[in-house]
Amino acid sequence: MLVTQMPENAGKRFLYSPSKLELVVLVSTLISAITAGAISVIMPVSLDLAQAPKTFLTETNDSHSFLSKVNQLSTYFVYLGVAAFFANFITTAGFIYLGHKITRRLREYYLAALLYQNAAFFDGFGPGECAARLTSQTDTTLIGILRFVASFSVGFYFCWRLTLVLTWSIFVAFFVMKVVARVTTQNDKSRLDAETSAAAVLEESFASVRDVTALGAQNYHVNRYAERLKNAERFQFRGITVLSLTLAFTVGISYLIIMTTLWAGSNLIVNLQASFEDIITIQLIIQAAIFVIIGIISTADVFVKAKTTISAISSMRASNVSPRTGAGPQHIIGSIAFENVGYMYPSRSTSVIFDNMNLNFPAGKMSALVGRSGSGKTTVLDLIERFYDPTSGSILLDGVNTKDLDIYWLRRRLGLVSQSPVLFQGSIFDNICHGLTGTEFEKADIVTQQGLVEAAAQVSFSHDFIKALPNGYNTQVGDRGLRLSGGQKQRIAIARAVIAGPAVLLLDEATSALDSETEVRVLSAIRSLKCTTILVAHRLTAIKAADKIIVLSVGNSPQESTFDELCQRQNAFTDLVQKEQEITPSSTNQLVYERVLEKDHDDFKAERSISAASLNFNSTTEKHDSADPIPPSAVLDILVNQNREQGTRSTPKSSLCRLVQFIWTFQKDRKIFLLCGILAAFVAGVEEPVHAVLFAKSTVSLSLPRSMYGELLSQTRLWALMYLTLAVVQFLAFATQGLCFGALSLRVMRLARVDAMRCLLRSSIESLDQIPNLSSSLTSFVTTETSSMADLMGSTLGMLFIIAATLFVAFIVSCAFQWKLALVCWAIFPVLFGCSYLRNVCWTEFQGRRKEGYREAASYASEAIGEFRTIAALTREQHVLSLYRSLLVSATRGFVTVSFKVAGIQGLVRSITYFGLALGFWYGGTLLGRGDCTAFQFFVTYTAVMFASQSAGLIFSISQDLGIGKRAAMDLLQLFGREPLLTSPESFETESQNRIQFRDVYFQYPSRSCPALKGISFVIEPGEHVAFIGANGAGKSTILSLLERFYDPQSGIINVHGFDISAVDVENYRKTVALVSQDVVLYNATIKENLLLGTHGRVVSDEDLHSACQKANILDFISSLPDQFATMMGTKGCTLSGGQRQRLAFARALLRKPGILLLDEVTANQDLESESLIVRAIRTAGPRCTTISVTHRLNTLEGVGRIYVLDQGSIVEYGTPEQLFRMKGVYYNMAKTQGLTGCS
Repeated sequence: MLVTQMPENAGKRFLYSPSKLELVVLVSTLISAITAGAISVIMPVSLDLAQAPKTFLTETNDSHSFLSKVNQLSTYFVYLGVAAFFANFITTAGFIYLGHKITRRLREYYLAALLYQNAAFFDGFGPGECAARLTSQTDTTLIGILRFVASFSVGFYFCWRLTLVLTWSIFVAFFVMKVVARVTTQNDKSRLDAETSAAAVLEESFASVRDVTALGAQNYHVNRYAERLKNAERFQFRGITVLSLTLAFTVGISYLIIMTTLWAGSNLIVNLQASFEDIITIQLIIQAAIFVIIGIISTADVFVKAKTTISAISSMRASNVSPRTGAGPQHIIGSIAFENVGYMYPSRSTSVIFDNMNLNFPAGKMSALVGRSGSGKTTVLDLIERFYDPTSGSILLDGVNTKDLDIYWLRRRLGLVSQSPVLFQGSIFDNICHGLTGTEFEKADIVTQQGLVEAAAQVSFSHDFIKALPNGYNTQVGDRGLRLSGGQKQRIAIARAVIAGPAVLLLDEATSALDSETEVRVLSAIRSLKCTTILVAHRLTAIKAADKIIVLSVGNSPQESTFDELCQRQNAFTDLVQKEQEITPSSTNQLVYERVLEKDHDDFKAERSISAASLNFNSTTEKHDSADPIPPSAVLDILVNQNREQGTRSTPKSSLCRLVQFIWTFQKDRKIFLLCGILAAFVAGVEEPVHAVLFAKSTVSLSLPRSMYGELLSQTRLWALMYLTLAVVQFLAFATQGLCFGALSLRVMRLARVDAMRCLLRSSIESLDQIPNLSSSLTSFVTTETSSMADLMGSTLGMLFIIAATLFVAFIVSCAFQWKLALVCWAIFPVLFGCSYLRNVCWTEFQGRRKEGYREAASYASEAIGEFRTIAALTREQHVLSLYRSLLVSATRGFVTVSFKVAGIQGLVRSITYFGLALGFWYGGTLLGRGDCTAFQFFVTYTAVMFASQSAGLIFSISQDLGIGKRAAMDLLQLFGREPLLTSPESFETESQNRIQFRDVYFQYPSRSCPALKGISFVIEPGEHVAFIGANGAGKSTILSLLERFYDPQSGIINVHGFDISAVDVENYRKTVALVSQDVVLYNATIKENLLLGTHGRVVSDEDLHSACQKANILDFISSLPDQFATMMGTKGCTLSGGQRQRLAFARALLRKPGILLLDEVTANQDLESESLIVRAIRTAGPRCTTISVTHRLNTLEGVGRIYVLDQGSIVEYGTPEQLFRMKGVYYNMAKTQGLTGCS
């Protein structure tokens, strides 16, 4: 059933709401699990194995009777093998089925819980893997518990006195489990927080790899990541310590149980209170229980993590900010009013944004919100959208409090375009259609939807550029729309917002990335829609389009009026206007506004109305699936192939010896840990063969006749003491190997992750651009591959040594005592190995299909959670959950066949053990009957092989981990062996000023069919300030990317200070270049750390720091904060407004004291006062560096010596502003559109 809203206690209820089919499967699985668990207990009883030792010791003279008894017992083994096959088959298949049902339900409810949180909520903890691990271990653990309970039940039946003595082990076992669970739970929370913190640094760095590269801040981020990993490693090692000591304690306790059995059992036999058969029966079943205890405690961490996950989900509730009930008026006009509204940010409870604020937005009119950055303009839109609710007062829509309205009803009548618009994986057509959610056209036919989409695109003036794309409206936008420029994304987002004809349109800097001519056209088209429009803007060309202007300022009441009326008063708005007038290209310029396209827009309104009645297009569209995220192995393929295409060095195929050397480089100073771990693992592996000898010795001693009871007591006490010694030795061995290999594993993982991150951050931007879902793919690569390789030095390596020692010593011991029986018993091992191999192959296939199936669903969920604001504004929560559920369903298709195959092989492996026991028992009895071996030889050989068979099945599980680890090590070795693409031994001499020359430069992006630059040439003299202007997609930002060496041109030469920059060391070169990009990236660190990020460790005085901030007009704001420069920025600088973030980025660029300053729309999100101050700072910085500006706003080009006008990758005009204005070409038309006249 589809989740349409977050249910109460969903995390607790999802396990207790099974369907009828699931109930049937559950009951059948439990019955089969009980049967499988009871078989190991029934075996000693039903086969009367307790009689077998005495039979071997006393009845070998009666050959016929003896062999008859042996044949009978051997046949029973076969029967139990068949029963074990069916019981384990049903159990495994049942738990796989139920496990996937639970996992799918858990994933669905978890995503629902996240989507229905308010805007202040964020949680990066994913439950899917823990749920999968929980269900994968459920069958083993449930069978184990049943065996444990059954063992003691049978024990009480045969000898209640001895079993009562042994009950101390039950309390000890469960006490240990409880302590482990408590300690692990407490440690897991800290471990999870530390790992999440480290992963956040990793994802943050990869998500902003361009900025990291431009700043040369790779080492800074790598060091931050290394510090977080060290912190996480402490908690990880605590967890390994607890589990290692727990396993060691369990092994030790198991032999103490046997010691107690021998000591107390011998006394009971001598006192005639128990028989030999009773003691042996109890010893056998307790031995089975021992393996169960070890198995249960070894998986305790799985259940603790699963419990933590489920508890986290159970505690989640849907946010109260988004009620799903409430009436809405039948007809809406669109009038919005704020009445005595008060609000403060949840993260800054001491900072009051609004206090008793009153605003009025008239219906059908365009209102503009202006003010300085941080004055609350975007917050007004957030309150209208009900991302937050005011702390006091009310917000009215047509006189109705928005709190009383259904949140879906409200948001479906609002159209929102945010400052940084979000597009989703899919085509342009799909993204625009998202605006139809909840309308009557949501399920309309494709022709109707195509007409609506094209009409909306024409409103946003995006139809022409979309049709010019190779695939038109079917063009895939890429991850978060990365394949489109900022202006293209904004226009598509506007089309999405207006397609349903909203009553209220909210535009938050929605046209900041558009050129001025397009901006005027778009705003005029929006006015023609006659809907209530609230516009947040800094450009006066956008503000003048408004019918009403509201000026916000912190601490003062809003000012409301028209543009002309506000200009006649002396107030904050006139100050903003004066700032804009002061920075026009010429001091004689006058600021005017001309409605240059008024007639065209009237025609547009008549011809392109988006009412449903006028839409009737005959075009069709084809929907394409979004690009699937790629697995970690594909990341390396892209990087290596890119290296080969560029002719750089690649690593040859890695040999096993080379891999060993590679892994060893991480452990050069940890030799003692490795040697101690290997030695301890060998001692731990000798455990079972030694136990076989002691078991045989003690069995012979217990079978002594009544006349030798004195010797029976002395011998059994000796063997009991030997078991005590074995318990102590094995405790030390298992603890030592677990701690040593665990420490080695954590060290390898930490160092490998740091090196992998460093290597990836130094890769070329061109190669990284080809990786879909860049940040998630690279994060997955680093975490997955390093974890797999680290397993080679961790528990996998330790278990490999233990199993190898067990099999080797068991083979030697069995052959030494009775080689004939040993060879027969060991003959089943190839069959057992073969079945185990098939089981692991099938399980690997099963897990591979599961991961492959869930990969697309996981990527979709990650995208949805990351952009929940946009999803909430579009009211697409139910659609997201519906699609997510369909992805989960499709991900599990074909699992039934694979699960049956896995279950069949699992049942066969379990039954093969019993068939092998039958063969060994029969042949050993035959040898005894013929007098070819003694009872002691039989017991040693038979039990040594039987115990070894318990370990034999694990060897292919280990080999599977080894194979995964080997592949991961090969991938990492190849990654580390890559030569950085953009490095050269030729040095680059830094200068305070640099001459720049482009000579016939041609460039085309790999993912685009049209060239971005078409043979452009120009020269920029040292210290000169030039600007590049042009329409969106003209190639302006491409020039900056080439100067930053993000890419190399296909042809032509770029010279800086006389050097061909493609031949110089890129790191030294980038130290002379500072870039302030259009989309500013700040990191979750202090303000000071962010400012010093690009200084490469150079000592920066407080005077220089304050000076740079003063020039960027951010010093006063920083000084007003309680912690000033020590204030934490939050994720992506979320605690600051867009304008404040951009001013910090400009200050950071000034602190680098660059020879070349690149400014890409640096004033796009600034208020006019801040914009004027930044322009002055740029002019002040001009004499010290060569400056290149890319902008749409011509009024910011004060002090620019020369302007280049680009159109479709070519320079069509260049000259001074006055020269270009006299040409009356492209620049003249842009200036006229922006209201700049009088240039001479």
